[in-house]
Amino acid sequence: MTSKRTNAPKTLEAKRRKQLRFYTQLLEHVVEDLSLGEDELVQHLLGAIRSRSFKTVVEVAKRVGAQAYANYPDSFDVRYAQLAALVRKVPFTGADLDPESTTWRQFIASEHVCKRTNQRLLAERNAIRENRPSAGRRNRYHRIRQLARGYILRVLGHKPNLRDVYDCSGFGPGVTIGCSGDRTNWARKLSASAITVTPSALPYARSAYIADFHIREHLSGISHEADLSNKPLQAGADIIDRVNAACRVFDDRACMVGYDKIAMVPKQADKLRTSASQPTLNAYLQSGTDSVMRALMQPHGFDLKMDQEKHAALALQGSLGGFDPVVTLDLSDASSCIAIQAVKDLYPVDWYWFLMDIRTPAWKYKQESGRYEKFCAMGNGFCFPLESLMFGALAYGCCVETGNRMFSVYGDDIIVRQSSALLLIEVLRYFGFKVNRDKTFITGPFRESCGADYFGGVNVRPYYLDFLPTTLADMFKVFNGLRKSPCDMSETRAFVMASVKPKNRLVSPFEGPPDAAFHLPLDEARASEFVSWDKVAQCYRWTELLTVPVTDDIPQTTGIQTYGAIRGLPRSKESGRPAYTVRRQTTSVRVQRMGWGSVDDQPPKWGLKDRRE
Repeated sequence: MTSKRTNAPKTLEAKRRKQLRFYTQLLEHVVEDLSLGEDELVQHLLGAIRSRSFKTVVEVAKRVGAQAYANYPDSFDVRYAQLAALVRKVPFTGADLDPESTTWRQFIASEHVCKRTNQRLLAERNAIRENRPSAGRRNRYHRIRQLARGYILRVLGHKPNLRDVYDCSGFGPGVTIGCSGDRTNWARKLSASAITVTPSALPYARSAYIADFHIREHLSGISHEADLSNKPLQAGADIIDRVNAACRVFDDRACMVGYDKIAMVPKQADKLRTSASQPTLNAYLQSGTDSVMRALMQPHGFDLKMDQEKHAALALQGSLGGFDPVVTLDLSDASSCIAIQAVKDLYPVDWYWFLMDIRTPAWKYKQESGRYEKFCAMGNGFCFPLESLMFGALAYGCCVETGNRMFSVYGDDIIVRQSSALLLIEVLRYFGFKVNRDKTFITGPFRESCGADYFGGVNVRPYYLDFLPTTLADMFKVFNGLRKSPCDMSETRAFVMASVKPKNRLVSPFEGPPDAAFHLPLDEARASEFVSWDKVAQCYRWTELLTVPVTDDIPQTTGIQTYGAIRGLPRSKESGRPAYTVRRQTTSVRVQRMGWGSVDDQPPKWGLKDRRE
């Protein structure tokens, strides 16, 4: 036992040294591919990586990325952008780099901004209500705000349909308060002896639970099979008894909490992203609210599942210029700056109070805690449609004022005409939002939105690396990502493939999961031993990695099995019951034999499984 404990840190350190050695060699090949070896700043970057001075690495990488815009708007050097993209998001860990402290300071700063916004909007509302002489001066952007309120009212209606919210509510796979770690599936949350909820959300949660037949039967301890065979379901007192029994179980299990837990997830090398784990039943209701809001927004042009493709097309259009071109705006930490009074000012009264009831009013991080000045944080289930509709409504108001109704919003990515952009920026600043200057493009031929970068109609989106390559799947991801780079990275891709043992160089002739195999054109892929032509099926066959999730061994009651079945969970081969899985854990990697007959098309794959050592 002592020997294992002593060797564990050495093993981790050796693994880390191996990761950094490969990463350094990767960047050296990238610099050679991009012909940037003579640049002093690039050499400074490589020297900082070799010396493991990660704070310097991040600072120099930002300067290298700025080199891409050195001659903007006349030209854009995508080589510097690509090199910086391979460094800025990599999660380096070192004594000289403290992204957690930076992120926490930013969280406190955003709370301060929301506090000031709340105070300003509340003072304005009180002045108008009391008809003070300063009311007219305080009521800024009155017409735009009226247009925004009317737009949100047309989209959402006066009040939420609680029946629709309850029907759409469900458990997600994420961590909640009371259900943490990797075992956070539906079964764990349904069978928990204590289910967390905020006091204001408790009546909605009870109604949502009881409205779901299978959850109600699970809570009352009566299986669906027993109802059909031994005790048929009847109207009247029998149903009322079961509902009352379910309510008693629910009340016994409900555990009151008044906060969510702040966690930090990777974003960039020098900065993380805060995410709040919600109480279990608040998250349950928020998921239903999210679905209802998205459905109401879709007929008005908000397709929050597919709008990334729409924004990419608009970014391409804007990069081509013309009279009053399309411009792209991006906000800094938008979800962290949604002040409570801003939502109250724009949203219908009944919607505002409903969302207030199911949100979490306070936060907790390590030994610190406090009440939110913001309306919702990342991790809140309805945060994305809430902010999308708010920004869309403000954009609509500004566009009406400037005489141009063209706008599109996806989260905090906003697209409007150039004539409306400056007015919209003023209005957003008034509500406490800050435009990200590095990702906002109003003039020139460059546009960026939703992961699409265009310069003069040409795709210049670099490949971003956000991990240190370690496993075989990581090698596949790096190789396939570099294939999509606008720069010629052939030598670097050859180096990545050569770093993999020949017996593991799986090749796919068609696009598929980026971490399953090396993606090569068909004429190159046919030379691999892992690609062959099946004469019987008349199709190509190749071998890909297949990761199998670990099955959670939780005891399943009839109610949990039924709930999993109606949610479409696959069945376990061993037990035949719905297979609840463990997050982020997979069994030993297997390979899967794939095949498809058409060379031109790339439809969903099918094939036979074939294990190999």
